[in-house]
Amino acid sequence: SSTVLRPFDTGSDADYEALAALIRATKPGYARTVAELRDDDATYTETGKPWTRLFAVDGGGVPVGFAEFRPALYQPGVGKFYVALLVMPEHQRRGIGKALYAALSDALSPHDPTYLKIEWREDMTRAVRFFTERGYKEVSRYYESRLDIAAFDFAPFAGDFDRPLSEGIEIVSWRELKATDADASRKLWAVSMEISPDVPSDEPFEIMDYDSFQSVIMNRPNLDPDGVFVAVDTATGDYAALSHIWRRGADNDLDTGLTGTKREYRRKGIALALKLRIIRWAQSSGFTYLRTGNEVGNRPMLAINERLGFVKQPAWIEFVWRPG
Repeated sequence: SSTVLRPFDTGSDADYEALAALIRATKPGYARTVAELRDDDATYTETGKPWTRLFAVDGGGVPVGFAEFRPALYQPGVGKFYVALLVMPEHQRRGIGKALYAALSDALSPHDPTYLKIEWREDMTRAVRFFTERGYKEVSRYYESRLDIAAFDFAPFAGDFDRPLSEGIEIVSWRELKATDADASRKLWAVSMEISPDVPSDEPFEIMDYDSFQSVIMNRPNLDPDGVFVAVDTATGDYAALSHIWRRGADNDLDTGLTGTKREYRRKGIALALKLRIIRWAQSSGFTYLRTGNEVGNRPMLAINERLGFVKQPAWIEFVWRPG
């Protein structure tokens, strides 16, 4: 075929526009804006770890597919990378995916990869088969669920809003907290690191240092300080729990980020109260859907979301390749 591979040019607006168009066409409902893609790339570069993206372009020079490897931001470790590979639907079944995969493998090999992860929704069957045939194995599966924000009725949850208050727990937005607690950033990092090991994962949790936590999470433009809520122990000032959301540039939905409660503060209704605060903020701000992902075995969280009226979408599957 007349398709050729070339490096992605991070200095080119046209390349970013083409990348956004590729993602929009191949993953409807999961579009990314140019601004988001640039911010992602800046974050990869800031880690000091290698990353690479390749384009497949047609005879007219138009990008019709891409492949990339990038640092595993949430699973930092030597030789660990996340990968991506997409080909425009009308250009599939022509060997472009195979060519991109081979070039990606060549680009990765100097970095001695020990762990490569990619995720596909279970109904993306051709992609699932392509990677399974290349030695990738399923390591986890999680439901994406969506809540219709405007339609949410708070009446059945009237008693849940302030239940933690009776236990001496106050729920405060990150914007308020930052303005009133000089130590807020350190405390938020510490509570995040304490609850992260309890989030289901295929790999043991590795502590993210304070500076990485700022650059990978807190300083990102899509993190809205009004949409991050922290449960504060009024007696001690300790942070007991948190839930944060990401805004999405390409649509009017919200994504749920890290959500959890320290072990000693569980069973006080904090997780539900945090969710309700987020939904109230999202409703008054006019967002459309709140999206969340829960590992299929995480019954406690799934039960809360079902009670709130979240609707399950097809599951996403995480696949990992290891050498050998």
